[in-house]
Amino acid sequence: MQRWQAAHRVKPDQTSPDQVSPDQSALPQRLKSLAVELASPSRYGLAVLLALAVILTGIKKPFTHIDYLGIAALAIQLTVWLFLTHLQPRFLLPILIPLALLTAGRFIAVVPPPLRYLVILFAIVTAAAHTLMAAGRYNQNTSFNSPYGFHPLAGWDQLIESQYPFADSDKTIESGTRLLMVGDARPFYVRCEYAYNTVFDRCYFAEHLAGKSPAGVIDWLQEENFTHLYINWYEVERLQKSYQFAPSLTRQNVDKLEKAGLIPLSSAAWQAIDSHYRLYRIPPR
Repeated sequence: MQRWQAAHRVKPDQTSPDQVSPDQSALPQRLKSLAVELASPSRYGLAVLLALAVILTGIKKPFTHIDYLGIAALAIQLTVWLFLTHLQPRFLLPILIPLALLTAGRFIAVVPPPLRYLVILFAIVTAAAHTLMAAGRYNQNTSFNSPYGFHPLAGWDQLIESQYPFADSDKTIESGTRLLMVGDARPFYVRCEYAYNTVFDRCYFAEHLAGKSPAGVIDWLQEENFTHLYINWYEVERLQKSYQFAPSLTRQNVDKLEKAGLIPLSSAAWQAIDSHYRLYRIPPR
């Protein structure tokens, strides 16, 4: 548990733009972060305010077993987010389920049937419209203006946009390109072969780092026909703290690979901005 908590402690660069980086032991700061997240119009604000309005309107009506279950689930989820996470906004998403159940229960208790049906119809139409807009925004944020149709399955980051060698529409993907992604399990729809090593599968790359010389590791990469190596150091180092992921996978060991011939593709300007993501070309035989 201590390793898990240490790995999930909040850092200044992990907080959302409108958050203050809270001290892990400062309850007032954590409560402030929770208030910011719940009130944020770009996240949960409107849903939370609407739910509170309905719940307070029906506060004097008798509560059902489902209502009490929703209250208990909501309290547990908020407690877990406050004390057992690094305050990432996405970890609050589960609160919407008990909040919706609780709101629905209070809504039925205070709204008569004729008006009730109209409100339900309005809610369905609004939810459908919001889903379509959110899907369009997600597609815009996770797509590249590239003839190769980049569509990350989960998320977006600056490295893939500015450093990934195939994201430039003016370049062509060379025949035989094969990418090894280490620490990052997000497969990308690219017109090349790829493999990835994460905390959830056997990391052959780390095993060879531990048991072979730098030249031997590069020989192995060449034998496996890899042409590029991508390392997400943020995930590697975080998971090493919590799950003891691949102890041999260190920046120092990869630096030794550079001296043995591994070619860094991340520019000096990029490295000054972000030290978490690294992209390399594996030298040909």
